[in-house]
Amino acid sequence: MGANVNNDDIYRHSGQSDVLFSMNSEDVVPTRHALDIQPGERVFTIASSGMNAITLLLDDPVQVIALDTGHPQICLAKLQSACIKYLSYQETLDFLGVNRHSVLEEKRLEIYESILREHLEKSVRIFWDANKSSLAFGVLHCGRREGKLRTSAHDYFQIALDQRDIDTLLSMGDDMEEQAKFSSEIISTDHFRKAFECLVWKRILAKYDLTKTKNVDYASLWYERLCVIMETMPAKSNYFLEYILTGDISGKYSLPEYLQRENFTVLKQRIDRVQWVEEDLLSWFYNSSSLVSFNKVCFSNVPDWIPTEDFSKLICHISENVELCSRIAFFSAKGRGRYWPADVVERVIRIEHKKEKESVLYDRAPWWEPIRVATVVTAPQR
Repeated sequence: MGANVNNDDIYRHSGQSDVLFSMNSEDVVPTRHALDIQPGERVFTIASSGMNAITLLLDDPVQVIALDTGHPQICLAKLQSACIKYLSYQETLDFLGVNRHSVLEEKRLEIYESILREHLEKSVRIFWDANKSSLAFGVLHCGRREGKLRTSAHDYFQIALDQRDIDTLLSMGDDMEEQAKFSSEIISTDHFRKAFECLVWKRILAKYDLTKTKNVDYASLWYERLCVIMETMPAKSNYFLEYILTGDISGKYSLPEYLQRENFTVLKQRIDRVQWVEEDLLSWFYNSSSLVSFNKVCFSNVPDWIPTEDFSKLICHISENVELCSRIAFFSAKGRGRYWPADVVERVIRIEHKKEKESVLYDRAPWWEPIRVATVVTAPQR
């Protein structure tokens, strides 16, 4: 199979590898602003696809521990890490799937077989040997979520909008007044809103249990945030927007920070500082042999899925094993509204309201409340 494809290719490979997210759904820029990582610090984060954990190396931490309970996610993260370490910049883009249709699928498989495979540990090698269709397709696009976004771009957005208007929007940003006017008058139509609602309700949230937030109109909340993003942030610097509208990362506009040419050499030098951990979050943190004195901690949106009582206990436990004045952050889906447990505020942590307010200005993804940011105020128990 070569680079020439038809529309059936849009629907092919919707997550056969059981990878849930092949690109992180939260933006690393507000995370970096919120954590304010200093050189030499130790950082904990959720591994997810690996891209955000790798990006945090740009802030020069001495160590990043990236944990995920899902074996496919860890295998993807370790594969991306191997790309940074062993491939050239262009090989990395070609293999991962930037401008996917410009590269023969056989070339991606050749890069895996001839370079990457021998550097992967046995369990990771076994996983990808069994999922070569994902490798051929470009692993940036192999996640279930990316499959939903890709098919929605084809089924909804490219019908609701003229392709020329999509291309125009994605190339804008030098003049934000011009972009805001174009977004509000040309893009934000009733057809576009209905297309976005279809994406949210029929694809993203179709199989989630929303009984606890059954009265929340996620589609409207996320759509309104997307409109703000399109009117206030340069579109050509927003790869989230490009993927929502086109189902691809073309390389013509912005790339995720870890795939930007100017960052590649630095990440290659520091990639061994990431330690990938496959384990349950709560079990790992409560295991005494796992304890590390972290300076900065980011939980992604895990707190959305654990009881408030468990989250409160986890914060208290972490506060006993971090450096004083350490920063903790997490995401919450817009509409779910998870915030800091009341029993730990001021007693264990101090909410950084200014950081939270600032960080939303950097968030290019429409799904999230302002990132939650707090500083530990209790002294570690040694």
